[in-house]
Amino acid sequence: MPGRSFQRTKVMKNFKGIKELIEASQYVDAGVIEVTAALKDVPDGVNQYYESQERKFGCLPWRLQLQKGFDLSRDRLDRDVGQVSHFIKVTLRCDFTEQSNWIAKASGVLSMEKWPEKMKGKSDAERKPEHKEIFTRKFNTYERSHQFIKRFPVPTKRVGSAAPADSPFLKNGQFIFKLEIIIHHVRKSHFPYYDFGKKTPMSNAVVKIVDGSMIHRYHVNKEFLSMHSDALQSLFHNTGFIEGASGEVELRSVEHGVFNEFLAIIYPSRHRPQIKYVRGLLEFARMYFVPMVTAICEQRLLVAVEAEMALGERLRLADQYGLFQLKSVIMQKLDPRKMDEKFLEGLSQETLQMFIRKQKHIDQNEKANAKKAGGAKEESMDVDQTAPSSSSQATDRTHHHRRAAASHTSAAANNAHEVLAARLRPTARRGRGIGLGRR
Repeated sequence: MPGRSFQRTKVMKNFKGIKELIEASQYVDAGVIEVTAALKDVPDGVNQYYESQERKFGCLPWRLQLQKGFDLSRDRLDRDVGQVSHFIKVTLRCDFTEQSNWIAKASGVLSMEKWPEKMKGKSDAERKPEHKEIFTRKFNTYERSHQFIKRFPVPTKRVGSAAPADSPFLKNGQFIFKLEIIIHHVRKSHFPYYDFGKKTPMSNAVVKIVDGSMIHRYHVNKEFLSMHSDALQSLFHNTGFIEGASGEVELRSVEHGVFNEFLAIIYPSRHRPQIKYVRGLLEFARMYFVPMVTAICEQRLLVAVEAEMALGERLRLADQYGLFQLKSVIMQKLDPRKMDEKFLEGLSQETLQMFIRKQKHIDQNEKANAKKAGGAKEESMDVDQTAPSSSSQATDRTHHHRRAAASHTSAAANNAHEVLAARLRPTARRGRGIGLGRR
């Protein structure tokens, strides 16, 4: 049940709480996740968490994960007063383990709550949480976690884990985190899901991708990949791969996320590519000759909205990778007279010439229509010679306004023409440009 897009900037401007989030967007489910813990119970190791109980919203299981941190620089500053600066990092995780592709959009407010017992007799302003963070993001099969940016401070003494007695956030060394969560929409595919990180009876090759300090290995079927890419077929069937003991082939200049998205597309799972990977997928398809991926990316861009990717960026991708259908659909929507120089950056000379021809055609049609309308008006005036003088004055005023509007339109067209001509001028000076007045 997709709703209208979540307006983060509008909400943040007058942000008060979960009410604004609900009013700003449609949703399918909402609720609260709470977790109470003491600092000594929260681990600080890598991939170690103190977890809340699982809660189900939007048919998906959610939980909060807490991890302890220690600020050494703050500790040095507080050495004289005997205070240690601890903080808590919070992660929201969706543990949907069913073997299928799924996606969910969620938003909400995470806050470190004040204990109600310590807020008796306090004003409403004092009761409000001071430490909170708003979030919105999409979760899916490959991205199940969201780590909040804010570090939530926990005051403690150097000796033991006891906290200052006057802290409203701590009671008997315990603190409370509360997440008010909204699930905007949930989708799940009923087609099979493939985990390429695990070896299966169908896999007979390994593709290795080095991404920074991380090494990712994908267990694939080399015959299946060879059906989609002549370049991969050459890699899998060269002498080095056949004779190698490891049975691995390494792809360079490819991000692991892009390659994982590529596999999800070509395997029979009906996976629709994510917008953030489209540019990388188009480049991958060009490098390894996979026209099917190019076609799927073009179809994805055809249904993309402005919030996902700006129209100008989509046009540049269509121009760069030869996506003719996408380019034609975008060109239909655009008026060359309303485009600024920034919009034209990065476009090919061929596309700029298309804009110039379209602008000329629009100008010619407007002039012809204006001339036709003017002739019809003169004929009407010749027929009615007995019209009162006030009518003649009104007619004169109408002609004056039309001439002014035509002059304004002409000026706008000239400006647009100058911008397009400026874009083409460097090429024309090198002798490769197309004369603007010839077509």
